[in-house]
Amino acid sequence: MADEIRTRFKMNKIENKKFSKMLEEAILKYQNRSIDSAQVIAELIELAKNIRTAQSRGEKLGLSEEEIAFYDALADK
Repeated sequence: MADEIRTRFKMNKIENKKFSKMLEEAILKYQNRSIDSAQVIAELIELAKNIRTAQSRGEKLGLSEEEIAFYDALADK
């Protein structure tokens, strides 16, 4: 999933960082036994849904990947 995030959000560093952090946190919680395997799977499914939504956001707004990345960078400041 980490490779998928890097590939999909290569141009959008803000989204890349956000989704990478979400993935790391889910894995860390699982490794620390804070959550069980069913819960980590649920978190990964939710992460995948969020990634799909983020990908389609530009299409819905009629913006290119570069434009979305630019606006995300502005919003992050």
